[in-house]
Amino acid sequence: MKLMDTSSMVLFLEFISEYEFLIKFSESGEVMIITAQVEEEYNEKKDSSIQNPNYNLDKLLEKEIIIKETCEINEIFKRRYFKLGIGEKSIMSLALEYQEHGYECYCVLDDKYARDVCQKLELNVKGSIGLLVLLKEKGLLENPNEVANKIRESPFRISNTVLEVLNA
Repeated sequence: MKLMDTSSMVLFLEFISEYEFLIKFSESGEVMIITAQVEEEYNEKKDSSIQNPNYNLDKLLEKEIIIKETCEINEIFKRRYFKLGIGEKSIMSLALEYQEHGYECYCVLDDKYARDVCQKLELNVKGSIGLLVLLKEKGLLENPNEVANKIRESPFRISNTVLEVLNA
């Protein structure tokens, strides 16, 4: 299971307009989950001028390509880690719940501080680029160089060093 934060939704649905990656990921047997908080945060931040009317987050949820779960924010995030956004807190809270019940999952987070908190809490973590690498490993990413260039040209903040893993 991949618990996806707002940044990965923005990257795939807006910055590089590659909702097909999410469909391919789902069709390959991967389960992608967002929380109600991530959905709300995404809807507040999205740029409706670049939304694809055929495949927006609502359509992906409707077709169960992405699943939405509700969760309570864990107490640890009410007392600590104030720099985290509500989406990040909800993803980590859900991951802690899953972990408690013996389920393996990954938090998909791009923010360095959020990723560091995950590691501190011993939660599995990947970034959006990690999902693309997984697609590449499954043979589902046809032109990784083109995707890396789209990301470089987008407002998504990421180093060229990290993007090079797509071309390796």
